[in-house]
Amino acid sequence: MAASPSITQFFANELRAPLVNQRWSWGSFQEATNCVFLRVWAHDLHDAPGGGRMVRLLKEDWTRSSLGYLERVRHIDRIKGGAEAFGVIATAAPGGSGPSRIQSYNSQELAELGSLLRPDWDPESLFARISRTVPVAQIGVQIRSIENEVADVAELFTRPDLQHKPTDRRVLIDARLGQGKFRRQLLAKWDDACAVTGSTVLEALRASHMKPWAGSSDEQRLDPNNGLPLVGTLDALFDRGLISFEGNGSMLISGRVSKKEIRLLGLQGRLRQALNAKQLEFLAFHRNHYFGKTQ
Repeated sequence: MAASPSITQFFANELRAPLVNQRWSWGSFQEATNCVFLRVWAHDLHDAPGGGRMVRLLKEDWTRSSLGYLERVRHIDRIKGGAEAFGVIATAAPGGSGPSRIQSYNSQELAELGSLLRPDWDPESLFARISRTVPVAQIGVQIRSIENEVADVAELFTRPDLQHKPTDRRVLIDARLGQGKFRRQLLAKWDDACAVTGSTVLEALRASHMKPWAGSSDEQRLDPNNGLPLVGTLDALFDRGLISFEGNGSMLISGRVSKKEIRLLGLQGRLRQALNAKQLEFLAFHRNHYFGKTQ
């Protein structure tokens, strides 16, 4: 737990989701990624029905007329509407009969919030299941500047089927930029580490599509089986078809990369784990239709 920087600075600088008001806001909404970030209390953590943990988001006897309460209701409505949600777990300062004051908060990890529920033993409270904890570094908006991405994202804004589905469009944009839910699910498959080097420096990892974006359906674009988490250099080479991998994980290097560059780039290693059937199918597409081709 850490008390510095202030939680207000944390929301603004680390989550890129500034609080509307420093005094009464209980959370914030980041429109760019359709994510809700809620301050929740450590003393509101409980065992969830069927196993796991849950955290209280709202209670009927909280101050219903307060601006913070009304804002929390709006944030919950966004979650019900499909926004992803994360909890910043704070510990309350001891003593006092008024509203809780923050003594410290977890600045390293967020609680990924899942389904909403009202347990039988506390029907006046609304809880959210905690799906897992997510490193804060993994949440940060990470945008790459790669030639074709701009055109691909622009295309999503002109597609007639997405004109009235801003949430679906935002999810696809995130997947194209290698971020958002697609990135988190992909990293979870690889223990939050590069598929080749094992590096866990999240800021250095990119979410690469195995079957390239242009040749994939929307479902395939969002499928974490259609991806590899790779450090920046390997991602750039994989994205341009200069490296690929055999089904057994061995690295393939295009003849367009000289022996000198292979040494300079340290191109060696193999995929760290065996692939499932869907991953093998996506990787075969990359190897057969993309690897070694001029981009």
